[in-house]
Amino acid sequence: MSSINFMGSYSGIDMSVIDQMIEAERAKGVKFTNQKQKIEREKNAWKDINTRLDSLFNKLDTLTKKETFESRTVSSNVKESTSLSVTAGENAAVGQYRVQVQQLATSTRLTGGKINTESIYDELNLSGEFSFIVDGKAEPFTIQIDSEDSLRDITNKINGLTVDSGIQASIVDNRLVLMDTNMGESSIEVQIDGDGVASGLGFNKQTQSVSGQPAIFTIDGLTIERNTNTIDDVIEGLAFKLSNVHQGADNEIITIASDTEKTTKAVKDFVEQYNSIMNQISSQMDVGDPSLEDNTTGALTGDGTLMRLQSGLRSLMTRNLEGDFSGDFKNIEDLGITLDRDGVASFDEVTFNEALQNDPANVARFFYTQERVTETVGEGEEATTTSRFEKNGMSELLKNFVDTYISSSTGIISTKNETYDKMLKDINEQIDTFNERVDKKRDRYIQQFTALDTAMMQAQSQLDYLYSQLGLGNQE
Repeated sequence: MSSINFMGSYSGIDMSVIDQMIEAERAKGVKFTNQKQKIEREKNAWKDINTRLDSLFNKLDTLTKKETFESRTVSSNVKESTSLSVTAGENAAVGQYRVQVQQLATSTRLTGGKINTESIYDELNLSGEFSFIVDGKAEPFTIQIDSEDSLRDITNKINGLTVDSGIQASIVDNRLVLMDTNMGESSIEVQIDGDGVASGLGFNKQTQSVSGQPAIFTIDGLTIERNTNTIDDVIEGLAFKLSNVHQGADNEIITIASDTEKTTKAVKDFVEQYNSIMNQISSQMDVGDPSLEDNTTGALTGDGTLMRLQSGLRSLMTRNLEGDFSGDFKNIEDLGITLDRDGVASFDEVTFNEALQNDPANVARFFYTQERVTETVGEGEEATTTSRFEKNGMSELLKNFVDTYISSSTGIISTKNETYDKMLKDINEQIDTFNERVDKKRDRYIQQFTALDTAMMQAQSQLDYLYSQLGLGNQE
């Protein structure tokens, strides 16, 4: 049976009053909530900075890649060529080539007669050996055919020897076709055995093979032959894929040029990401307008670590490179990148492209170079020589600096996150302790005021009894 709660009946202090008292008590805990929100805001701000720095690191890494500065573009005077395509590697020389495809490479084929079966999976009732000789091979290749074998089974058996024989078998219109996997001139000969297996597969002395031929094309009038339609050993860095023959005197002019657009985009992406970080840093350190009552400041206002990050990035961006590795360009202004008083960068693509066209090698060296350094310790027989690669350049300097912040193991931001996590853990424990204390106080209030009402009820009861004994009646 539940007890009757009559708290407040005499004292006037009911649960609503206690709730108001507890609410006032809980208001004292707002300091913990504010501290937690401040810590979480700072942590999220650093998380955003870390993400932007990580992106900057990747942009800088792109500027250390050889292909960023030595990529090539390929174009043809024929808008939609059906005769050939050309791809250029980073070591391809800039220039033009007149190309004419005169003949495509093909493979030698030997085709048997048509076999009268409903399906290529029907048994052929042939039994014995089937041998074929390939041009350039000392011995014939032989497979054993059983009476239950189908045309598909025989094809599979021949293809089981392809690695050694170089012959690929296929089925076309119920005919067994043997094809040399290597293009160019060659021969395939099936050993005829009277009315045996070879005859049963449609091969006889009158069977004609279609001989393969090499590809023939010219580059600037020089005739070249190859036993393939994909040629990458004629001009360093270029690969030609022949697909059709030019008609008559038709030809194509292939132009190989430096891919300055790729390089420019890589530098532009780097500048934009640098500005993204600098703008975010300024936002996080903004003091707002202190004269305003509801002034809003950045999450990291006055943070010394963030100030050092801002100062370090700006200093490296305006630094003059020392040593021979930087070539003719000593600072980013030489390449069209300037910084304003707030450290925000501007990128003059015209100036940069002029430098890139005039001296692409030194532009690349400004951003990144790797050179072998040899050191000898000691003299005579006791001397030891070691060598190592030394990385230099603007990109490498910035990457090393950024890494001190974003490294997952030793990075400054990682260390700060650990501190924030510890602070949040501590404050959460304080919040839990505070809430437990308030809950206990609430229970104590309920007990105290319930006891007060009980005492007042008992006092009223005793007073009523006394009045009745004295014959005074109810004195209310």
